[in-house]
Amino acid sequence: VAMSRLAVAVASWIVASFLNARSSQALPSGDFGLDLASEPKYVVGISTATRSAAMQSQSQAGGGVHHDGRHQTVSMTNAHGQKFKCVLPDVPLGDDPSDGDEGASPPASPDDLLSALGEQCFYRVEGWWTYEYCHRKHVRQFHKDNEEVTADFWLGKFDAGATGTLREQAGGVDAVSVEPSASGPSSKYVALVFTGGTVCDLTGDERRVEVRFFCGQDENTFIANLKEPATCKYTLQVNTPVLCRHPSFGVAEKPVKYIQCTEVAATEAVEEEERVL
Repeated sequence: VAMSRLAVAVASWIVASFLNARSSQALPSGDFGLDLASEPKYVVGISTATRSAAMQSQSQAGGGVHHDGRHQTVSMTNAHGQKFKCVLPDVPLGDDPSDGDEGASPPASPDDLLSALGEQCFYRVEGWWTYEYCHRKHVRQFHKDNEEVTADFWLGKFDAGATGTLREQAGGVDAVSVEPSASGPSSKYVALVFTGGTVCDLTGDERRVEVRFFCGQDENTFIANLKEPATCKYTLQVNTPVLCRHPSFGVAEKPVKYIQCTEVAATEAVEEEERVL
């Protein structure tokens, strides 16, 4: 059994709508696919070669279309009377065509994805200061004159315990937190906490920093900015493409079923009609 009745009905309606929409236009040579905005679960492909010619060509190439009970075909006619034979995609009974990810292994966690950064260090220069982030190691702020470090502050070293506490308080799924925005959509991120930095002269407390990782569309990982929301308490934003593979940071693409339609030769269409009669 190849398809559920619902899937057959939906696919047949899409094919009929597509063929009628194209009936007033000359079909270009070759095959082509078209995404239908009203039903993105399917793509319809049209071949201007007649079905007989297409099958003969495929047979000579050692291939061919085999209808062995696993595929279902429908015959469609457009507004100009052109007949097409369309092979519908396989969808097991009871399945929703959009549910193509059932049974798939769960995605890697954000922390697993971030492990791809290894022990790399990243730098950002802002005015007099240079900021250094070494992944899951430390965050440092320093100044150089003629390659000599003349000012140096540790903003924090990685603290697994403080990171776990922060994530529990945030209550996010898969350690993903949300940063509200008044001017645009909220941004999702994964945070690591670094504590035990150089003692702050103004507060007497050790410096600490929260490193927030965002999905970055750039191919490289980089420090986007550093903010100081409270005295000697920092947030460091790191944009990285490695997080974009996690479903929490993007819309997972649904699989699209392909419907292949081939124009039926006039003589074959007549023979088929006679068999039906």
